[in-house]
Amino acid sequence: MAKKRLRPEERAHIIELRALGHTYRNIAETTGCDERTVYRTLEKWHKHGQLVDNKSPGRPRKLTARDKRAISHLLTTEQYRTAADVHRHAAESGITEVSVTTLASNLKAMGFRAYKQQPKAHLSEMQQMTRLNWVTPRMNLPLDFWHRVTFTDEAYVYNWSHGTNRWTWLKRGMAFPKHHVVSTQKFGGGKIMLWGAITYNGIACMRPVEGMLTGEGYLEILQEELPGIVEREFPHPRPAAGAPIFQQDNAPAHRYRKIEPFLRQQSTFGHMHWPPYSPDLSPIENFWPMFKAEVRKRGQTATTDELWANIEATVEEFKKSEWVQKIRNMIDSMPRRLREVFDNKGMQTHY
Repeated sequence: MAKKRLRPEERAHIIELRALGHTYRNIAETTGCDERTVYRTLEKWHKHGQLVDNKSPGRPRKLTARDKRAISHLLTTEQYRTAADVHRHAAESGITEVSVTTLASNLKAMGFRAYKQQPKAHLSEMQQMTRLNWVTPRMNLPLDFWHRVTFTDEAYVYNWSHGTNRWTWLKRGMAFPKHHVVSTQKFGGGKIMLWGAITYNGIACMRPVEGMLTGEGYLEILQEELPGIVEREFPHPRPAAGAPIFQQDNAPAHRYRKIEPFLRQQSTFGHMHWPPYSPDLSPIENFWPMFKAEVRKRGQTATTDELWANIEATVEEFKKSEWVQKIRNMIDSMPRRLREVFDNKGMQTHY
């Protein structure tokens, strides 16, 4: 609740009593004001010589500091997600009665921002504990360790726009001009599955996968591509920090019974086991949207051969220093990703 302001005649009475020699306590008891109010009134009089406040540069604030703290508490510790949720609860509990628009404006001023809620896989308590146990011993690993990791994954690239959000400006009621429309086809109009690998040096491999990825097909990819990746990306002599490390997630093809023996037999690189349901820990998951966006910029294609040509051109584009730096920034985020999982007690991160 906002503090009550003294009227000019009340302030004049305080000044008159003080001039007659009354103490602050006597003045407070006589006028019914707080002793601190008496002190501030007299201090303003001696400093500015006026009984009225300076005109405020704007309209009175709707929310006090106390109101803002209560609202912040609702968003950070309670199960409230939107400004409308907070507005409803604040009105019912008597915290404040302001419009949703005013509440949203104050939330922005307090440092909150509205984000689209991201769909994440449900994590059971056991899965959360598995993630927590995985990140805990790795939180203090130096960046040099992550610079030796080859992050791998599979992804589809489509001929036509598929599940992308694009924004445009139009007047209300205006028909969509042709250049404001994103053409689509059912099932993407054709697609290519890619097996990709990134390292601190950039894209290490981008290989098309024929049909569905099976265990035998994945084993063939590893046998043909991994030795070359290690030789190109981590040439002799090996870094003093240790040997290169291969990373993969827990996709069904990756758990094929022959994969683990093959990886154990390799002497030129190690293998990092990955916790299940943890795409947010792998930088390559953030690489794919960036890579696909650059492929789409090259235009829609009529055949998968043309799509593959665009993919190859994009791989060449990503050899430029600015793209390599973006990949390096993703890999350098590994300590922050692990710290966020630890702070969230195994729950998902914002990555």
